[in-house]
Amino acid sequence: MNKAEFEAWKQHTESSKSKWTLDPIHNGQNGQDYMFHRGGVDGQFVLVSLGLAKIGNYEGALPHIGEASFKILYTKCFETSNDAFLALIHTGGLTFLKDLVTIDETRLF
Repeated sequence: MNKAEFEAWKQHTESSKSKWTLDPIHNGQNGQDYMFHRGGVDGQFVLVSLGLAKIGNYEGALPHIGEASFKILYTKCFETSNDAFLALIHTGGLTFLKDLVTIDETRLF
């Protein structure tokens, strides 16, 4: 990783301090994998992968979330990733939904 890439990752991690952020590496893998995180270097994450939702905490995301240690607190299997997203939006409320639709890196829907 060169210095510019390192700085870009640090900026991405910093941007997640106050809002849910989509991790660009997990974005759309297999057409269904998405990881969201909030908190900067230490915080919370949500991973949706092929209908499986995992929610938990992470520590040490420097320069990016791929370097973090994850602790899964909740896992639930849904029929589809869409069903998992609907449950997350229902549970996360308006703040989570607002953060999802204003993500700069990409459009989800």
